[in-house]
This record gives sequence, structure tokens and C-alpha cells, in this order.
Amino acid sequence: MVGTIKKLRRGPLWAGIITAALTFVLFFSGIRFILNSVPSVANILAYLAMAVIFGIVACALFMLRPRVAFYFFEGGLLVGFLFMLSMFNNGRDGWSDLAGLLTFFIFTAAGLAAGLLAQLIVYLTRRRNKG
Repeated sequence: MVGTIKKLRRGPLWAGIITAALTFVLFFSGIRFILNSVPSVANILAYLAMAVIFGIVACALFMLRPRVAFYFFEGGLLVGFLFMLSMFNNGRDGWSDLAGLLTFFIFTAAGLAAGLLAQLIVYLTRRRNKG
């Protein structure tokens, strides 16, 4: 029983830490290496704050049983990063960085919304089948 409790506590924590770390690394790398822009300390702190927020959201979603919302959120993050980095790489007109960030946030929000909706559907279906 004690081993199970420890296992449940570490899983969400690791999901949050890994999500936060990858978010920070991908943002910093995209800005620094693809856009060839040196981020200021304030920008780095903003990337870090956003990464921590995404890590907390991932941690909270990972605790849900089943983890449908977590997987949708992570998928939205992944697709958002792919589109953002692609837009960073393709456009050099000055608007590609803003469009890339907007695309990232749209896909992340869509992944979170779709995940929460799917999680609700799973919950209601299971509740209906039990009763």
C-alpha cells in the first residue's frame, strides 16, 4: 500500500517536471537558435514562468484517471511547438515570430479544451454504465 502511494505521488511530479523542462528548452532554443535572437533575462524568466505553469497543468491532468486530458494537453503542446518552430523557421518578415507564438497558444488551448471535454465524456460514460 505504501509503495502504491509513493508511486502515485512521483508519477504526476515527473510528468510536470518533464513537461516544464521540455517547454523551457523548446522555447529558449526556438528563440535563440531559430530566430537568432538573444533573449533578455526578463524573457528567460517569462519562459521559465510559462514552463512552470504548463508543468503544473500537466501534473494536475496526470493525476486524473484515466489520463485522457493529460494526453490531449501534451499532444496540443507538441503540435503547437511543431507549428511554432516551423513558422519561426519559414518566415523572416517580422511577423512570423508573433504568428508562431499565437499558433502555439491556440494549439495548446485547443489540446487542453479537447482533453477536458474528452475526460468529461469518459467520466459521464463510466458513471452511466455503473448506475
